[in-house]
Amino acid sequence: MSSPPPSPPSHTFSTIAEAWISLSAFFVVVGISQWSSVLYSKVVKQRRPLRDPDEESTHTSITRPRASSGGWSLARLPLAAVNVFRVVAFRWTLEFGTYDLRVVDVFLTLAYIALLFGLTFEGVAEFGVTRFNLRYWSGRAGRLAASQLPLVTVLGTKHNVLSFITGIGYEKV
Repeated sequence: MSSPPPSPPSHTFSTIAEAWISLSAFFVVVGISQWSSVLYSKVVKQRRPLRDPDEESTHTSITRPRASSGGWSLARLPLAAVNVFRVVAFRWTLEFGTYDLRVVDVFLTLAYIALLFGLTFEGVAEFGVTRFNLRYWSGRAGRLAASQLPLVTVLGTKHNVLSFITGIGYEKV
C-alpha cells in the first residue's frame, strides 16, 4: 500500500502568491497608464480655447505650428517614444501559418509563460531530495496552473473588471 501524498510545502503557496502579485502589478501599471491618459486628454480638451464658428469657416488652409529653433523639442520626446512603441507593438504583425499575431501579443504571452516556468522551477538547488522527484514537480506545476483558473474565468467573460481597468475590450484581453 502506498503512502498518502505529502502535503505541499509552504514555498509552493508563496510561489502562487508571487504569480498573482506579478499579474496584479502588471494590471495596475496598465490601468494607471490608461486612466492617466484618459485624464490627461480630458484636461487638455478643457484647456483648448473655443473658436468662433465664423472664424473656422474663414480659414481654408491648415497652418502648421512652427518648431523650436532646432526642429526638436524635448517636451515632445515622451510622446514620440509612445508613438514608436504603439507602431511597433500594435501594428507590426508576425505571420505564423495562417495567423497574424501582433508583436505585443506574442511578447506578453512569452513573458507570461516565462514567469510561470520561472516560478515553477524556482529554488531547484534548495530542495535537496525533491530535486529529481517527478511527482513533486508535477504537483507543484499543477498547483500553479490551477491557481490561474480564476484569471481564465475573469478574462473569459464579456463584461469584466480588467477590461474596465485597462481600457482594452474583452475580445482583445
